[in-house]
Amino acid sequence: MHPFFLSAITLFILAVLGISYFLPEKQEITKIITIEAPPEKIYNQLLSAQFFLSQMNQKDSASLNKTDSTQAVVGATLRWKEDSFFYKEAQIKLTKAIPEKEIDFNIVLEGIKNIDGFSKILLNVKDKATQVTWFVSFSTPRPWNVANLFYNLEKERGKDFENGLITLKLFSEAKYEANLY
Repeated sequence: MHPFFLSAITLFILAVLGISYFLPEKQEITKIITIEAPPEKIYNQLLSAQFFLSQMNQKDSASLNKTDSTQAVVGATLRWKEDSFFYKEAQIKLTKAIPEKEIDFNIVLEGIKNIDGFSKILLNVKDKATQVTWFVSFSTPRPWNVANLFYNLEKERGKDFENGLITLKLFSEAKYEANLY
């Protein structure tokens, strides 16, 4: 190999490593909505298997997920396909469910490099309404965090999380129990 090309490759690698030192090692989104419904109804809606699947598969027209149950339970793992440059499949595992208060998930995006994520939904009573906070965080350790220059979680998926909360609001505020099955 010519010394010039070797030097150029070395310089490129050093530049990527240098840039990665200054970039964050995670990306996060936090979305909040107030819903005029009790936390019990919202919690049950969030754990409705069909609602859960519909939110996780908004961009997947040929989902891998199938469910026979009506409620998602701690330990349940759902998989779906994604159409992204960085990853092709994803899975989410329900890891914690505190009735009427909190639901936690672990997320793995599988592709060029597997990306681990975490999601938490918090329910807080505010007067006669419930404030729902949806927090999502993905780890992008060095030197892979250079990809954060090209992929912004808030810009690429922020609207999906907003739409998920709006859908939750519509179903939870309905005067009747939504029949999603």
